Amino acid sequence: MKLRVLPLRFLIPLLVFMLVSLFSLIVMYLQYVGEQQNYLMSSEQRIRSLMVQTQRHLERSLLNRDETHVEEEIMSLALVDEIKFALLLDANGEIRFGTERRWRKKIAAAVLEDFSISKFEQVVSTLQPSIIEDNKIVRVYFPVLLEAPVGRIRSGSVGVLYVEWSLRSYYSAARSLLIKNIVVVGLIGIIAVALLSWVLSIFVIRPIKSLQSGIESTRSSQPYVGVKEVGAEELVGLSHSYNLMQKKMTSALGALRNSEERWLFALDSSGDGVADWNMRTDEVFFSRRLRLLLGFEHEDHLGSYEDWKKLVHEDDRDMARKELKRYLAGNAEVFQTEYRICSGGDEYRWMFVRGKVVERGSEGKPLRFVSTFSDFTERRNMEDALKQSEAEYRYLFELAQEGIWVVDEDSVTTMVNQSMAKMLGYECEDMVGKLIYDFMDEQRHVIYREKLENQRDSEPRQHDFELITKDGCRIFTNMSTAPIVTDGVHKGTIAGVIDITARIEAEDLVRRQANYDALTDLPNRRMLFERLEEELSRSRRHDHMGAVLFIDLDHFKNINDSLGHPVGDKLLMVIAKRMQETVRDEDVLARLGGDEFVVLVPEISTDIALASEAARKVAMKLQEAVSAYFMVEGHQLSVSCSIGISLYPKDNETIHDIFRQADAAMYQSKEDGRNTVRFFSRDMQAVAEQRMQLQMLLPRALDKNQFFLQYQPQVDGNGMLIGAEALVRWQQPSLGLVRPDKFISVAEESGLIIPLGDWITREACAQLSDWEAMGVPTAFNRIAINISPRQFILEDFADRIRRIVAESGISPMQVELEITEGMLLDNLDVMVEKMKALKEMGFLLSIDDFGTGYSSLSYLKSLPLSKLKIDQSFTRDLEHDKNDRAIVETIVSMARHLDLDVLAEGVETEEQLKFLMEKGCEKYQGYFFSKPLMPEEFYELWIKPHLAAQQGSSGMQGLEGNLPKH
Repeated sequence: MKLRVLPLRFLIPLLVFMLVSLFSLIVMYLQYVGEQQNYLMSSEQRIRSLMVQTQRHLERSLLNRDETHVEEEIMSLALVDEIKFALLLDANGEIRFGTERRWRKKIAAAVLEDFSISKFEQVVSTLQPSIIEDNKIVRVYFPVLLEAPVGRIRSGSVGVLYVEWSLRSYYSAARSLLIKNIVVVGLIGIIAVALLSWVLSIFVIRPIKSLQSGIESTRSSQPYVGVKEVGAEELVGLSHSYNLMQKKMTSALGALRNSEERWLFALDSSGDGVADWNMRTDEVFFSRRLRLLLGFEHEDHLGSYEDWKKLVHEDDRDMARKELKRYLAGNAEVFQTEYRICSGGDEYRWMFVRGKVVERGSEGKPLRFVSTFSDFTERRNMEDALKQSEAEYRYLFELAQEGIWVVDEDSVTTMVNQSMAKMLGYECEDMVGKLIYDFMDEQRHVIYREKLENQRDSEPRQHDFELITKDGCRIFTNMSTAPIVTDGVHKGTIAGVIDITARIEAEDLVRRQANYDALTDLPNRRMLFERLEEELSRSRRHDHMGAVLFIDLDHFKNINDSLGHPVGDKLLMVIAKRMQETVRDEDVLARLGGDEFVVLVPEISTDIALASEAARKVAMKLQEAVSAYFMVEGHQLSVSCSIGISLYPKDNETIHDIFRQADAAMYQSKEDGRNTVRFFSRDMQAVAEQRMQLQMLLPRALDKNQFFLQYQPQVDGNGMLIGAEALVRWQQPSLGLVRPDKFISVAEESGLIIPLGDWITREACAQLSDWEAMGVPTAFNRIAINISPRQFILEDFADRIRRIVAESGISPMQVELEITEGMLLDNLDVMVEKMKALKEMGFLLSIDDFGTGYSSLSYLKSLPLSKLKIDQSFTRDLEHDKNDRAIVETIVSMARHLDLDVLAEGVETEEQLKFLMEKGCEKYQGYFFSKPLMPEEFYELWIKPHLAAQQGSSGMQGLEGNLPKH
């Protein structure tokens, strides 16, 4: 059955209506989806910006322990329309502050159904924010460094700022607008179909039917003979043109088909649309991509150049025509312009057009013009939207209740509002035409002029200015200034002015208390940063260099722990006074807290080498001043200090960058042996960041059982296993195996070494007890444990370790406590008494890393020691360094005369072992015998074989062939 087809006058309008409707629906839907995505992206950017700002304010307030400001900062988030609520959680997920007061002190997961504990823990552990959109609600988890415990500078824990941000109001409005647009498009389409049907019937269908009759009369299988040119004048012209076209097409079709296939492939592969204008025939060919951009996918071309011009927006036609004319006249190498072009219906799209004449006649006349079209509508729409938004905000800004002051590029007042004039006691017309500086203090004109002139090439800024009213009174104002730029040229400045006199007077009242340290009366961190900000700006303007010296007193915690905090505080006061007498009047000496000081040395030199040398001299003077003896409460005390130096300005670094650099250099100074001076380098920054990360992770590592012990055997000259040293290891999930030399120093500084040391002692003693229960050789009678200085100086250390050992069920005589030479440098008498107490309890005492200290040799005979351990730094190069051989020989001889055991660490080769044996060293430890082993490995590879040998008849016959090598 033959399918009946509607007449063209109905079919074409219907198809056009369907296509246009479908296209419009797709465009509207894509626009709807795109706007949702753009809104979501802009919302996320807005959220991130707001959260970063809030995070900074919260961390500063928490650092200052200003809970009132923290609460105000949290409650201010409730003023944001999209925010449902905001909560500040501590590291345990408990709500400390929030816009919902009824939830305070509660666990967030218990009151919030959609709260993600896993996301919370992820943010706390990684310090990376998390933003999740779910069911038109954006949930924000943002890390916040909480306040540091009392006595500490840095925070010990991480909290989370949790915010729920609602998108429902926007989505509802967008959906309503989409439905409304669909209805409007449908009504317009119905009217257009009816009108198009009538137009086609009158002006197209009837003439076509006449032409069709003529063409069908000539249709046959023979070569084309043309159609009769009959009918009305227009159809005669059309028939004539058709005949001419058919003849030309027949002759050119073969060649055209070959070239067209190659060219179309290249055009369709291009991302841009291409138009080829044959200027001889006035025909324009469009690539498939361009037809898609214009909504004419099923047409090969639109006809003539005149047809093309009709697609160009009427407001852009003259400009496009002039640009093309200028290019064709030879006034430009490449045709390049932007204009709007119709893409179907009433929609226009912005195109970036580049073109070039590719064929010319013998006289240079252009014959063929090829151009490319790039669609940048979305980018242009975004730019237009930004301009419109800017205009709206500027209009609202002019209506604000705050003072508005507009000046031209010469700082001459062009306009003020009533609020501004009233603020200064003038009428508006009295201020217009006068320089803005006429209303300022003459003595500060230079500073104020610099601030305003620097506005010309910058983003909006805020400044505090002191203005003079008509009656001579001075008021303090805050100006929010923004440049006025037209076509890239600075035309002036607009400022929003707020009278902050009352606030300034209140701030002056408390500034002394807020900016100075209560103990030493030195500037505190806040005042230091303000001065550093000023000096950094000044140094950049005048091209001179300054320095920041970060000072940390070495072993000051030992004085606090042994003599008490009152003595420590008085020592800090006299040290501060002595350093203040050492620096220049223009320098700033500040105390950050604890035993940390900072010296700001401005305007040293314009040459970096001279500036470095000058900063070093200041540091050496400070070290000399600090190292002198102090009499405090009847105690003669002496301390040293480690100093880190950072020069400024460098690149675009902020004051916080400079401060962190000096801090990193100070830590490197401590790492290099203390009482040294180090300048900042980029490598130090990475080390400082690593230390900070370890400081954040260490407190939780012990609770999460991330530490474990390995044991390295100690043997005698007969190869018998006589003991083992317990060595702590840290397996961190994100960092992997962390080396002890990385985390032990951090644990020392943070105080975590005390509970960690207790854990090591408890674990090692328990392990020895377990081994004894399984059976151990007779010679294996002790476990060696390293003791930290922070542990040893505790008043109850002796009782503490005796209690731990007693709990394990082993004897103190089986425990060897290894201390370092550095412990003996301070408070020797106290240390000796404590060592004697431990000796009386039965503990064995040894000096670890012997030979690396500075003064312990002279006190060695007075110490109740059992053993000296030769440091591996001497053992390592025995085969090549005669000095190391001499030192080792001396230590062995001295130990023999003092009736002390001696053990060599780091034995790795047979030659080293042979030398040590020849010189009388009879106990050894190192990789030549075994690497540190897990408890199970240690038992299987060492205890079990030695126990079997002891119980057997053959016994151990020396080192060769009997010692396991690992």
